[in-house]
Amino acid sequence: MISLKGFMEQTVTLLADESVENGALVSMIENNKVRKAADGDSFIGVAASCSGSAAAITVKGYTEATYSGSAPLLGFAKLVADANGGVKSSSEGRAVIVITVDAENSKIGFIME
Repeated sequence: MISLKGFMEQTVTLLADESVENGALVSMIENNKVRKAADGDSFIGVAASCSGSAAAITVKGYTEATYSGSAPLLGFAKLVADANGGVKSSSEGRAVIVITVDAENSKIGFIME
């Protein structure tokens, strides 16, 4: 079995507004504070755990997400958040390495660098 979970994973703790929940893509809203990423936002990472007004955010490493629109290509790609809590391809997004594409379930696995 192949597993990339934990690969190069780096997590930071930041303040979080009430929209942030476990597993949400997040973007910065002010110094040291994140919110759930909105459609088209360049995300900084994924909320690994939330407690009160703080959240542990995985900013580097492997993660999985649903995607909308056309399936991202394997290899280097740029992604932004979509309106459904997943990702979509964009020329302006965060550069990642797409490792898996599951077109049947609209899900990808990628490494945030």
